[in-house]
Amino acid sequence: MNTAPANHAALWHSLDELPASARPRGLWSYLAEAGSLTERLRARDPGFQVQLLAHGHAALSEEDTALLEAKPEEAGYLRQVYLCGGDHRPWVYARSLTAGPSEAWLKELGEQPLGDRVFANPRAERSPIVIAQLDARHVLHKEALAHLSPQERARAAEPLWARRSRLTVEGAHILIYECFLPALSDA
Repeated sequence: MNTAPANHAALWHSLDELPASARPRGLWSYLAEAGSLTERLRARDPGFQVQLLAHGHAALSEEDTALLEAKPEEAGYLRQVYLCGGDHRPWVYARSLTAGPSEAWLKELGEQPLGDRVFANPRAERSPIVIAQLDARHVLHKEALAHLSPQERARAAEPLWARRSRLTVEGAHILIYECFLPALSDA
């Protein structure tokens, strides 16, 4: 089964392409966070936690293969989590991908935040962040809602803001997609 999302490049835009009037007020600082989103969320709620949804090998889309600088024949490794507040309500759906030897970065995490491990390394780098507003037809939107309660799923039926970037640490490339859920605005 191909679990790679259809990531049409036209959906994704650099942060500066979005006019100030179109920026989501409550989420903009999170979308534009160049440092650790984990730290931002933990500062908001010290009870912050990660809920592991799934992990394992997955097919990569052509775009993800290119962004990871992977070989076309390489299998990807996927990790899906919710980043939650202390009340266990998911705030952010995160989908992380690696390929080849870099998969060790995701395999070993369990419910440890990726941000804690990556940003503990002073040489970690993030590519420019790109953002998109995803509607219910987009696979990332569907994945983000898949494990929510029926009430939360109904609240998230509207388009979701998402961001994508590539983290590079110790030669490993990690592609991360983050979809921001309505509960983050409530917290």
